[in-house]
Order: sequence, then C-alpha cells, then structure tokens
Amino acid sequence: MRALLRVFLGMCLIFGSYEGISSEEGEFSFLTYNVAGIHNLFSPLKNKKNMKAIGERLNDFDIVVLQENFSYYKLLNGPLNFAYKKKADRLGVFGNGLMRLSQTPFTEYKKFKWPKCSGVFKKLNDCLANKGFSVARHEISLGVFVDIYNIHADAGEHINDKRARYSQFHFLLKKINDYSKGNAVIVAGDWNMVHEDRDDQVTFYNFLQKAGLRYMCKTFVCERERFGRLDRVVYRSSRSISLDATSVVFGEESDFYDKDGVPLSDHKPLRVNFNWQKKVN
Repeated sequence: MRALLRVFLGMCLIFGSYEGISSEEGEFSFLTYNVAGIHNLFSPLKNKKNMKAIGERLNDFDIVVLQENFSYYKLLNGPLNFAYKKKADRLGVFGNGLMRLSQTPFTEYKKFKWPKCSGVFKKLNDCLANKGFSVARHEISLGVFVDIYNIHADAGEHINDKRARYSQFHFLLKKINDYSKGNAVIVAGDWNMVHEDRDDQVTFYNFLQKAGLRYMCKTFVCERERFGRLDRVVYRSSRSISLDATSVVFGEESDFYDKDGVPLSDHKPLRVNFNWQKKVN
C-alpha cells in the first residue's frame, strides 16, 4: 500500500496537483501515538533524545495522529516523509500537542480546546496545557472521505478528573454531530480512561452509543488492552462507504524501541489497519 502511495504522490509532483485515484475499495494503515514530547526541563522522561527516532519510524504508516508533540517538533519532523501534515500549535507545553500526518490530502482542519479541565498545580496539571482535539476531512481515495479526530483527554482518577472527561466527551459528541453528520469517522488518541474504572467505562460506552461508533476491541479480542492502556481507536461507516478494522497491532509488536530495547515514549503506539469499500446505493 505504501509503495503504491509513494508512486502516486510522485506522479502528483510531476503532473502538478493531487487529483486522486478513483477506486471502489482500498486499505490504509493508521497509527495513534503519544510521543511524550514534553520539554526536558519539565519532564522526568527527558525524551528529547528519542524524537528523531520516533520521526523515522512514523514513515511506515499512511495516516498518523500524535499527542504531546509539545517541544521538539523540528527533531521529530526532520525525518518525516509525508505529503500532508499539520503540526501542533506554537505554545510548547502550554499548547495542544496534537499533530497530524497523511500520505493523502486532508482539508477543513479544525481544533478545539476542552471547555472543562481538572487540575492546574495538582491532579496531573491538565489545565496548564490547551488539551482538546483536532479534526480534518481525509480524502483517502478520490471522492472517499473519512473525518478523523485526534484527541487528548483529561488525565487522572480523581472524581474531578472523571467529571472533566465526562464533560469533554459530551462536547466531542456535539462536535461530531455538527461536523460529521452522516460521515465515516475515526476517533483516536490518548483517552486517559482506565478499563477497570466503572465511571470511565460508562462515559466511554455512552459516547460510543450516542455517536454510533464501534470500538476496535469489539471487533478483535484485545486481551492486553486491559493492562493500563490509555490509547484507543473507535470508528464508524457512512451511507456511502463501509469502514472496517482488519487488524489491531499493539506497541509490543512494533519497532518503537531504542537500541537497548527501551520504549521511545511512556505510551506505546497503537496501529489499526482499515479496509474501506464504497456502498452500492
């Protein structure tokens, strides 16, 4: 798939613009990854050393959404080979940290800050950053569109954190209903929800039901998903296209490790491969 994309994008450069390739069905690889790009002055991880290596590995995917790309954009961006990208805002650790990469075009990019958060100098300091989500309309093939949301929710297990998350996903639901009514959708990122927590699960599945979204682990048995993972992917089809996850690949099966076998971030990347097919009306 990626080889075909590179050939196609090269043709676009030769002939002047993207016009798309008409097709009835196709596939693409999707990655969500919290890169822990907090400045070394503020983070015990001191993750500056890993940002270039992360950028090199991202080129293996068709569409990527990143969280916490706060402070080291140039290091991560240097090795990237994507035709289309949208970097995070310029506010560093006080920004949203959301970045988007794609081998095919996206338009109508929008970003939103959560209307409610929990914690400034405690409860994991969520209110210090402009946490929220971004969305764009990705044209994965000629005339085939998927609205992709990149989210970073409030962290923590205090009751105020849970209340903030409930409010955030209520806000996200309203935006999906406004922006993506009738469209195919992917929502991915750092949800900061704990699988063993009843309140989080109520918030999560209430959101899925009202937005008409399917959880990746309802399609596949994700045994390891229950062990402290905060990153998730959900999706839905539309009247015009069918969107289906064909595989879920967790970080342990990736090469996002340094030479000593240490993960490049405190989160592990999550890959979902998708098939799409036009519906016959």
